[in-house]
Formats: sequence, structure tokens, C-alpha cells
Amino acid sequence: MIIYPIKQVLEGRIINFSSNNAKYVRCSLEIGVSYKDPPQKIKAVLKDILSGISEVMKKPEPEIRLKTYGDFSITYQALYAIEDFEKKWEVENAVNTAIWERFKQEGITIPFPIMDVTVHQP
Repeated sequence: MIIYPIKQVLEGRIINFSSNNAKYVRCSLEIGVSYKDPPQKIKAVLKDILSGISEVMKKPEPEIRLKTYGDFSITYQALYAIEDFEKKWEVENAVNTAIWERFKQEGITIPFPIMDVTVHQP
């Protein structure tokens, strides 16, 4: 059971992705990448990865966006479409696994937060 505020129902549009009427499901994935890796390379590699996943639709074409400059990484957003909502998590797993493997091959760094702590004695 899903409960929506009546205002949202009256003013908005509700799409039931589990119905047979939906043509596709738009998926979004964010990944942080090192500042040392050029944006054009990251975008090209991510597009290539998505084109190699059979469940990712060719139309609409996947989009890669540079989303934010963070403290430890640049965040990219990959937008892609799949036909079957029930396979969303399976496809997301395949995409994430392919990203890790390909980034490793390409020498692209997925950074983790690093903090320098300096202790002063009084």
C-alpha cells in the first residue's frame, strides 16, 4: 500500500512503473571520481560501459553529467533507461560492477575520504 497526500495526487502525475503501460524506467547512478582524472575521459568511459550492458536501452541514449565538485571527489551522474522495472536492481548491480572493473583497467581512481589530523600538546 502506498499513501499519497491528496494535494500531490490532484496536482501531479503518478506513474505506476509496475504497470505494462510504462515504456521504460529511467535509472540514475552517482559515482565519485578523483580530481586527477579528466572529465572527458570519465564521461567517455561511463558511456562505453553503459553501452556494453545489454539491458540498458540505446534510446533514450544514456547521459553522463558532471554533477558536483566535492571535498574528495568529482561526482558524475549516469542516467540510463531500462525496459523492465523488476530488473532495476540487477541492472544497477551489473553497471556498478562493470564500472569498478573498467575503472581499475583504465587506472581511474574512486577516492575515499582522507582526513589529516594534527594533535598539539599544550
